Amino acid sequence: APGTITSLQAWMPGSDGFCTGAAWTLEAKLFMCDYSASNSMVYEVDPATGDHTDVGSSGVSLHAMTYDITTGIMYGAGGSGNAANLYTIDQTTGTATLVGALGSGGYMLLLACDGAGAMYGIDISTDQLYSINKETGAATSIGATGQLLNYAQDMCYDLEIGEHTSELQSPYVIS
Repeated sequence: APGTITSLQAWMPGSDGFCTGAAWTLEAKLFMCDYSASNSMVYEVDPATGDHTDVGSSGVSLHAMTYDITTGIMYGAGGSGNAANLYTIDQTTGTATLVGALGSGGYMLLLACDGAGAMYGIDISTDQLYSINKETGAATSIGATGQLLNYAQDMCYDLEIGEHTSELQSPYVIS
């Protein structure tokens, strides 16, 4: 059902002023990363007030984030020039550690883990939905999204309804 969006405060993360990824933990902590061509910052954000705490520098450019509820591990997609790699993200320092190359051929800007721990991503260069191996980073195409994707989208897995949702140009449910 439609709701009301309430602006909590006029906070602009990073020097370019926009968030490129966000993830909720099971402890209801909200983490975000900002845009940077080489070194995204990771923040913890209070969802009630919008107040944020700098967790730390990731050391890489991050373009997407997700949290695996089955393992408690936070992941990010990013890398130099495009979102070519999968990383784990330390929730206490913000440091990104390379898992491996995604191999999708472009910009993996959407990333989500489902309730069983399976990871998915959407690459905006190929407009394909991928399954992602969390141990190696390898992305395997599932198929076309049917949408011409561009720039800042995001997706998440809704635990209550058991489906992925995505903000492409309009909200979509990916079953």
